[in-house]
Amino acid sequence: MPPPCLSKRSMPTESADTNRCYGESGSSRAAKSGQGDRTMSELIQQLVSAAGVTEGQAEGGSGLLLKLLQDKLSAGDFSQLSAIIPNASGLLEAAPDSGGGGLMGVLGGLVSSFGGGKLGDLAGLAAGFSKLGLNADMISQFSSVLLNYIQSQGGEGVAALVKKALGQ
Repeated sequence: MPPPCLSKRSMPTESADTNRCYGESGSSRAAKSGQGDRTMSELIQQLVSAAGVTEGQAEGGSGLLLKLLQDKLSAGDFSQLSAIIPNASGLLEAAPDSGGGGLMGVLGGLVSSFGGGKLGDLAGLAAGFSKLGLNADMISQFSSVLLNYIQSQGGEGVAALVKKALGQ
């Protein structure tokens, strides 16, 4: 039987198969890299709690959103954002490639090639979330938790930049 990340289930349980799909848990990666930061753990735990996902899914999903923001924001604005999210580069690395395989990847590429803007962004995110074993409905939950976290850590100014980049 394929590991949970390759099945149709939207939220696999934590197991050896899950770790093969998503890599080590965030806490073990953080401990190995010496970046076990309370604030980072806060963001991931908020996502785990609010969305009912694994740490690997929380890291990958937030990484996908950060990749989108990196593409939408100026270098200076993204630097300001990443400064309030500890290990933002680690989250970016945890994000699966949102292009390629599956129907969502094809749709994302097709819509983007026709200048799809927000629709292309959403299709790309959906493809990435699918690779994490999550359905597209989870994007709004992740966005909401991430935006609330950004506002609490960086204030309204940074949150406004993120809202504008996400078209909210």
